[in-house]
Amino acid sequence: MANPAPQSGAARPPRRQRASAADLPGLLARLEGLTIDGLRMEWVRWLPGPVPAIKSRDVLRYVIAWRVQAQVHGGYDAETARRLKQLVADYGDGRTLAPKTRRAMAPGTILSREWKGRVHKVAVEAKGFSYEGRSYASLSEIARIITGTRWSGPRLFGLEGKTP
Repeated sequence: MANPAPQSGAARPPRRQRASAADLPGLLARLEGLTIDGLRMEWVRWLPGPVPAIKSRDVLRYVIAWRVQAQVHGGYDAETARRLKQLVADYGDGRTLAPKTRRAMAPGTILSREWKGRVHKVAVEAKGFSYEGRSYASLSEIARIITGTRWSGPRLFGLEGKTP
């Protein structure tokens, strides 16, 4: 059976649009004053998939704002997405969620680690690290060179710790 034609005057959701950076300020300001039903219509306008069954106006507003901004500017980087998935899995398994802390390091700090009988020294720079005369963006890049496997650089150099 075919869907009946909408009656004149019946509200029909607008077609989905793709936001641009220029759209964001107006869209974010408009979301502030919308009712939950208005927010659901904005979801249909800007985002794929069904509107989530969120009953809180504020939560739905925040989700729409984040998702549209993520479409325009990009979402989480791969490491953040991986860490969030791990946190969700840990929470689902009933594990205690203890944040990891990283010690701040001033440029000029020398990190050393003995690995397989050899001492490896890394200098902290203003933007990254120096190891054996070459610059690296992350300590994990250096850890891979030292160990030959994918290691956490902060873990290899003893910089990760859990808060009590």
